[in-house]
Amino acid sequence: RDPEAAEIVFRSGIPIVTVGLDVTMKCRMAPGDMKRFETRNLPSAKFLLEIIRIWQGGRAAQMPVLHDPLAVAVTFRPDLIRTLNGRVTVETKGQPQVTYGATAFREDPKGNTLVASEVDSRGFIDLFLDRVLSEPRKK
Repeated sequence: RDPEAAEIVFRSGIPIVTVGLDVTMKCRMAPGDMKRFETRNLPSAKFLLEIIRIWQGGRAAQMPVLHDPLAVAVTFRPDLIRTLNGRVTVETKGQPQVTYGATAFREDPKGNTLVASEVDSRGFIDLFLDRVLSEPRKK
């Protein structure tokens, strides 16, 4: 929502890992994953299942895509993705709703940005489900 800020970050030189929609869209839950929610008798599982059903709006075939959870998981399981090294630029002068805010990636071994190119979607979805459907740890 802020192309100028994104451009500053990408030009900063700090190491960055990005996981774009082209990769996160591969992390769509399947009907069998939903069954795992239904078989758990945990309040958190019931809550998440209810939120998903509200989001589905009666369209049971519409399965959730785990965009943000993948980005979080990569922070502690970077092996879930394959990356390309390079530089990202952000269009800050283009037409609103057309090119303004668009990003472009150029491979460069000296670049500061790792861009996800592939994902172990099944491995990630299983990790996600194992985490959110596990019994809480006792103190």
